[in-house]
Amino acid sequence: MSMHRELVCFLVVEVTFVSILVYVYLTSNQIVNHNTWIHKQGHFNLSVKEENISPNELRRETGRPCVFPERSPSLVPCQQNNLSEKRRILKESLPWLDLETTLNASMTLLPGGYHQPLGCASPQRLAIIIPYRDREVNLKILLNNLHRVLQKQQAEYAIFVVEQENGTPFNRGLIKNIGYVEAKALCHFDCFTFQDVDLVPESERNTYWCGARALHHSQRLDILKYRIFYKNHFGGVITFNETLFSTVNGYSNLYFTWGGEDDDLFHRLLEKKCPMNSANILVTLL
Repeated sequence: MSMHRELVCFLVVEVTFVSILVYVYLTSNQIVNHNTWIHKQGHFNLSVKEENISPNELRRETGRPCVFPERSPSLVPCQQNNLSEKRRILKESLPWLDLETTLNASMTLLPGGYHQPLGCASPQRLAIIIPYRDREVNLKILLNNLHRVLQKQQAEYAIFVVEQENGTPFNRGLIKNIGYVEAKALCHFDCFTFQDVDLVPESERNTYWCGARALHHSQRLDILKYRIFYKNHFGGVITFNETLFSTVNGYSNLYFTWGGEDDDLFHRLLEKKCPMNSANILVTLL
């Protein structure tokens, strides 16, 4: 993915199956590089049982405070007002620098794709994790829409784009787990949303906040005339609180290429008796 090093739209996590490189774009133009070794590798094999990974192995503590600004305790709670049921999807793929200029016109985005509402305190801090490879047009369109929706919702959030290198079989479950670990290493987040790069919310009321249930945001797609894809479909855009995601031990690392990890996640949630819910709101497939 070719981009300018000063982009503030998101934080980049570049992934190989040997190491993870996290690039945090700072106002000083400095690049902070973390290397994390992957000790547990899974290959899809029906005869191999996936190992359970302990919370200590999932979490990489850095021993430093949050890299993003702390919330002021004196601010009043944010209010969600005038959220539209149906919004116009922006489908133009802008050059990276034009996209950055457009999205940061209000000067509320910080390097690394972090946003904090002005004048009020959001009740939760949200990590948006986007698994990515070779979908630059989709990524630009998603960012151009998603930042606008989240800011209209008065959300405090950071966007993490987790990119797996070419030449290796794509493993969406593994790189989602990596995004979760790397987000936790940078700051405390209350909610974690796993967002497919080709899905855009049509409604500002499709709020990306978390509660006691795992929330499925993308049950009804325009390409399917807003019918449910199939029974128990639980993929596309999902939000968890930290406790739920830890309880199911994240996504499976055993599914390479496309598909499988979302259905596996649904059964993990059932097995652990974790509550689930689906937002009956419309989503556009790019």
